[in-house]
Amino acid sequence: LWDKSDNALEFADNAKLRLGTGNDLQIYSDGSTVFYLGNDQRFRNLASDENFLTFAANGAVTAFYDGSKKFETTSAGTKNTGVIDCTGSILLADQSGDNIGKLRLGNGQDLEIYHDGSNSYLRDLGTGYLILTTSGLRINNPANDEGMIHANENGQVELYYNGGKKLETTSVGTRL
Repeated sequence: LWDKSDNALEFADNAKLRLGTGNDLQIYSDGSTVFYLGNDQRFRNLASDENFLTFAANGAVTAFYDGSKKFETTSAGTKNTGVIDCTGSILLADQSGDNIGKLRLGNGQDLEIYHDGSNSYLRDLGTGYLILTTSGLRINNPANDEGMIHANENGQVELYYNGGKKLETTSVGTRL
């Protein structure tokens, strides 16, 4: 229905706008949900012909930035190209709990951070060393109210038992 007062072409609920010789694109609303029916779909810039977003039938959904692919769905999950800048938490878990979601880093995915339901792991599966660099290291209990190991740059390393310091290194050796 053409509504001259609104200068708009209006469709009733479930009335379809059909485009293409074979009606291969259909757009309609059932009153609460809008449906876009078709095979491969692409949102593109008219001036540059660059993709913004593509939807492949039985395939990937792909998002672009300035014509370059940045994010896509795959049969295994998702794939990101570039930096992931996240505000908030990242949840890595399988559907049944803690034991599968792993953060894997490196070309060979040889650095892993994960939780198995009982324990947390930082695993280096590569051939080199796992190197932590810091000016001070504190390993405390989960409540963060008792020290376990404290290490200070250019200073002592302290070992604790039940929150009490039992051993520390000094410039000439160790002290109990």
